[in-house]
Amino acid sequence: LGHFISKLSHFIPALSNALIIVLLKKHILAIDICKMKERKTSRLLLLDASNRLLLMKVNDPAVSDPNTAIKGDFWCTIGGQIERDETIFQATIREAKEETGLNETEIEIGPAVWYGEQILNWKGELTLMRETFVVARTQKTDISDRNRTIEEKEVIKKTEWWSLDRLQATEVIILPGVLVKLIPTIIARQYSDRTVIIDLFPAKI
Repeated sequence: LGHFISKLSHFIPALSNALIIVLLKKHILAIDICKMKERKTSRLLLLDASNRLLLMKVNDPAVSDPNTAIKGDFWCTIGGQIERDETIFQATIREAKEETGLNETEIEIGPAVWYGEQILNWKGELTLMRETFVVARTQKTDISDRNRTIEEKEVIKKTEWWSLDRLQATEVIILPGVLVKLIPTIIARQYSDRTVIIDLFPAKI
């Protein structure tokens, strides 16, 4: 790799070694993604009447991020895998029932506003996560775990409603990394029916 970088730098001197490495990694990653296992998920941006976002604290040994030091506890939106022959919105309603105890009459489902992809170690295998984020609102704030599976009860440690101020002030890990930056537009209802493609973990340059 070092020899290749040296040659490439000779022909394109304007490129730094760091940038060349990034380009190479992206190329290699594109090849790997073609062979990678995929998991389509629906994530719920569930807001209450006070515009607080529902997040769950998770500690799942089966999930880790190969590119960061994310291990142990993290917070994320509710949601899960889209099953075969299931639409995004059917999965959203089902996951809401399972993870919050709320039914479809207690939740107002809105549009799918974001779509993003990330690579995680999922049950010992690199997996391309294709994640769609759906806006929803509810007047109910009492959350129940009665419909959760045994596995969900083991990995979901707690669920809490987060205000925007708390989200912006916290130092705990919240996934995806771009959530805190983008959620103000959702709270302000500044979105359309079109799904926007987002970078779940924008690079820090």
